[in-house]
Amino acid sequence: MTTIFLGKPPANIEAWIKAHSQPAGHADTWIKFSENDTWHEYEIKGAMDYDALISAGLMPEGSGTEIEPSWNTYPYAVEIGTVVTSIGDYAFYYCTGLTSVTIPSVTSIGEGAFCYCTGLPSVTIPDGVTSIGSSAFSGCSGLTNVTIPDSVTSIGFRAFEDCLSLTSMTIPDSVTSIGSSAFFGCSSLTSVTITANGGNAENVKQAMIAAGVPENITWNMPEHPETRFTLADGTVETYDITGTLDRQWMNDNGFFDISNIKWTKTITQVDIGNTVTSIGSFAFFHCSGLTSVTMPNSVTSIVDSAFCECTGLTSVTIPGSVTSIGDEAFADCSGLTSVTIGNGVKSIGNSAFYNCSGLTSVTIPDSVTSIGAYAFSYCIGLTSVTIPSSVTSILDDAFNGCSGLTGVTITANGGNAENVK
Repeated sequence: MTTIFLGKPPANIEAWIKAHSQPAGHADTWIKFSENDTWHEYEIKGAMDYDALISAGLMPEGSGTEIEPSWNTYPYAVEIGTVVTSIGDYAFYYCTGLTSVTIPSVTSIGEGAFCYCTGLPSVTIPDGVTSIGSSAFSGCSGLTNVTIPDSVTSIGFRAFEDCLSLTSMTIPDSVTSIGSSAFFGCSSLTSVTITANGGNAENVKQAMIAAGVPENITWNMPEHPETRFTLADGTVETYDITGTLDRQWMNDNGFFDISNIKWTKTITQVDIGNTVTSIGSFAFFHCSGLTSVTMPNSVTSIVDSAFCECTGLTSVTIPGSVTSIGDEAFADCSGLTSVTIGNGVKSIGNSAFYNCSGLTSVTIPDSVTSIGAYAFSYCIGLTSVTIPSSVTSILDDAFNGCSGLTGVTITANGGNAENVK
């Protein structure tokens, strides 16, 4: 069945659709084409693939034998009907004029389904979709944000590659598979929100980084009351910790033997619960197997030597709730290549990042007013530093031995730039 309105659709088209719809929406698919402003209605059931589009008269016979633009007339607005269960491979491939698409509760979005739909500014992937195919949204250069529902478990190879305008993304921690280069070339991406669904947030984050997401963007991670320790053998131990997490707690709970000064369990990841308010003295000192730590916004202080000599730690994000970073807090973390300091930190202690030789750049937020002695001393890989003019105190040798440092940017905040210099 095909219904065509000649000229512009009637003013009461919404009422017309409602009168002809099922409770969950309209069964048939509605399409506007680039050559006019006319709505067309098509009866497409099951998979919206080449065969269905050919049967509906939207593609010529023989389409689908090669990956190439093949619509008779390209759509710019699509409302997919509720009887469509999946969007097939390359269904809207190269529909550069497509600016709006409404997707019902389909179960999958196929390979290249919206590839190179450069005019598409946003898309809502409905709950019920379990897989997003390879290159599904690759080259959608106009896409600015994407929300992936909790039902999705897999994202294919190059799924969002070269989505150049994508600035934010929401993804559930239930995703178990992310293909290589899934987010490669998303150069405008500044924040990712990982929603709590499967207790897998840190693994999702690391998979996204491996798939091309920059590590030093804003990561909004789900918070939870329990603290989770992942051990070298893959087991996860969960504890309810309130207040301070320190070396004494580690001893009392069998992670560290204070009397013999040695770790009794090898921790590789720690996801700190939102009832912890402070990372205490020597909490993870010389925990060399630790590669990842996630801190919630409940943490207000990182105390002396908390992560000192954690040589396996590669990146750390200090939340904006933290007001102070203690002496030697991250000293001798030689594997640390990226650190994000939240805009809430007021003081960076003596030798806080001493000898973090892998660190290449650091941005000190406007909230910081004091930087301790030797704070970044002997960070030999450090090439650039951004520091606010609100800083009123930089103690001796704070950047001593930073032999690779070639540039310092002083931001305008406190009118104190020359003194900072």
